[in-house]
Amino acid sequence: MLLSALLALFACPQEPLEAAPEPRSAARPDLLLVVIDDAGWEDFERVPLATFRSLRNQARIYTRFYVSPLCSPTRAQLHFGRYPHRDGLGKAIDPRRDAGVPLERLCIAEALRSADYATGLFGKWHVSGALPGVVPPEAPQRQGFDVWRAGNLANLNDHYRWMRFDDGQRTECQTYSTLAVLEAASAWWAEAPAPRFASVCFFAPHEPFQRAPEELTGAQRFPSTMRGNFDSALVGVDAAIGRLLAQVDLTRTFVFILPDNGSPGDMRPPDALSPGYKAKPYEGGIRVPLIVAGPGVVPGEDQSLVQAADLPRTLLDLAGLGAQDGFEDSLSFLGSLRAQGPGPRPFAFLQRYDPNGFPAELSHHAWAVVRADGKKLLQAQEARSTHIELYDLSIDPWESMPLGSTDLIRELTALRDQALGPDWVH
Repeated sequence: MLLSALLALFACPQEPLEAAPEPRSAARPDLLLVVIDDAGWEDFERVPLATFRSLRNQARIYTRFYVSPLCSPTRAQLHFGRYPHRDGLGKAIDPRRDAGVPLERLCIAEALRSADYATGLFGKWHVSGALPGVVPPEAPQRQGFDVWRAGNLANLNDHYRWMRFDDGQRTECQTYSTLAVLEAASAWWAEAPAPRFASVCFFAPHEPFQRAPEELTGAQRFPSTMRGNFDSALVGVDAAIGRLLAQVDLTRTFVFILPDNGSPGDMRPPDALSPGYKAKPYEGGIRVPLIVAGPGVVPGEDQSLVQAADLPRTLLDLAGLGAQDGFEDSLSFLGSLRAQGPGPRPFAFLQRYDPNGFPAELSHHAWAVVRADGKKLLQAQEARSTHIELYDLSIDPWESMPLGSTDLIRELTALRDQALGPDWVH
């Protein structure tokens, strides 16, 4: 059923549905970005997610939305609108030794704050660390966020006992991480003056795979397995998003909900369809749902090609602030939100490499180019083996039938080179 639905999305033009009400006034809208840590399309289809199900009839759902195979490069795209390799991000950063995105890059929070938005970050940052002359926990507020609460620079070792930062103050937190992020974001949203921009970045269901408390999952029961724990944590995040949305006025707020990459490889869904998941350039690692709701957004499924880097320009357009420097690789898909035609992106480029920074030699390099017509070229690495694979996603959405066209390989390789730019030497 899932396979036939995906094939239909490529084959059938989308019928516009009735648009949501236009904003009540010319005032700038509120903006809410919600990031889930590690979940792909198969998880959203198979796990009972009440909030996601309820949004199917209220939101525009992008079925061809692409993120990086690992978290830090995706989060850099979301906040800075640039291909992450431009700033030396090829994988998840270690805040103790990796610099990450430098302070001179324009963050979406800085651009919005300069237009009198209140700005808040809640939860995981994982975009910068050992920046010269900067205490790492100060970086988010140096990048334009008025507050950073219930936060951590990277991943957690325990969702029930973890080191928490609130505006630079470090404490040990024994509140389940999803609840802590929800409570911090909800409190700020209730008090901050409009217009507001919040980036709410949950830590779950990322490992360690621990069950969410019944306060979030209710009477739902899950298998006594690590995959059961993962599903429980994802249901908990979905419930937290539902509670957060209960505070949001969708007649004046645009909401963007997305995961940062696909399912963890060791938590791949039962009867998995993809040949690769998190950290891999296959669809299971880089294609995730993007759910958008708000004034004037036309509900329905949209097959426009969209990449994580496109969010900053789209947010700026929604705020009426389109003419901004920075965000060099970001393409606004505002028109598609209003069912005025497909988004403008001709191709998406996603990449994972080791180590971070600008090394003279790479130990690992995987990437994918996806063209708007569904043609996809990827380079995968397994142990010491590196291989190129070509697919047509319009007829083979889960990459089971590799193609052999040298002309297509040449065309898509040229797009990869265009994205990497002339300074890429690897």
